[in-house]
Amino acid sequence: MLPVLFKTRLGSPLAARWGFDPFCELDRFADALFSGRPSAGLHVDVREDQDNFYIDADVPGFAREDIEVTSEDGILTISGQRKSEESREGENFHVTERRMGRFSRTFRLPDGVKEDSVAAELKDGVLTVTLAKTEEVKPRRIEVKPS
Repeated sequence: MLPVLFKTRLGSPLAARWGFDPFCELDRFADALFSGRPSAGLHVDVREDQDNFYIDADVPGFAREDIEVTSEDGILTISGQRKSEESREGENFHVTERRMGRFSRTFRLPDGVKEDSVAAELKDGVLTVTLAKTEEVKPRRIEVKPS
């Protein structure tokens, strides 16, 4: 489970005067940097149903060959690389906002995942990693017998 808690300084004089506390924002940045929670980069949704866990990651503009998904010793890693476009003669860039370079995100797999049956699919800029649950963790219906 990914924590979504942030520190706040509601009683701060700066927050009262300016409506925000710049030091609180610095704390959030430091927390994201040193806690492993990304402040930018690969954004994911983690969900589950009765049979599987799913990780949906936004990877717009990435080709299948540019993304790598690995699973080893209970750790799932999603990584990839976007190469910068070659500038052509006579062209000048005026704005470059798209991120280039490598990204990587790791997840500790929960107990009850069949690590050998991890599957990944890329469709419309969304990478979906499917993690099958073992039979022991799946809910099962228990029949109530008459006495």
